[in-house]
Amino acid sequence: MQCPLCHRNYSSGKFCTSCESPGGGAVRLVASERKVDPNDLDQYIKMLDVFLSDGFFSADEKETLRGLRQQYGILDQQHQSILKENGYTFRETMPVRMVLNRKTIQGYGAGQPCLAKVRLVNMERMPLQRVEIRYWLNSEETYSCSVRQLMPNKVRELDLDFVPQKSGQYALKMEIIVDP
Repeated sequence: MQCPLCHRNYSSGKFCTSCESPGGGAVRLVASERKVDPNDLDQYIKMLDVFLSDGFFSADEKETLRGLRQQYGILDQQHQSILKENGYTFRETMPVRMVLNRKTIQGYGAGQPCLAKVRLVNMERMPLQRVEIRYWLNSEETYSCSVRQLMPNKVRELDLDFVPQKSGQYALKMEIIVDP
């Protein structure tokens, strides 16, 4: 038996004596030579497809995959093989960081033009061809703003403009699309 997290081998027992699962419980040992159930493997690959649709793993996605590997008995080296064999390419982190200046969106009234000030930073070593920000106010009308040629480690400031139609609080939702 082997721990799927630390890969320590055990001759008996059901749980690793030194690891703790991400949820806080004991880590169940898996058979060292055990083949992964084809249905479990298929489910795992489907999750990889979903999680890598944007080209990178978020912290939550990494945690979810770690839990699935533990549940399905997929070792880390098997995970790496699955990525390689299925042609997955990805970044470890999002190539762009965004900072919203919240003070710029306070105190506006209904029907007034508003500006949300945003800073974008290219975290990659290469220029990014295009970075687009799509944003919504209370999930209604879609707005869009884009930057072409965002150079490495450079900061670009953008003004996201919108006009709230009614008085009250609004939910501002944003999505970043990156063309490397």
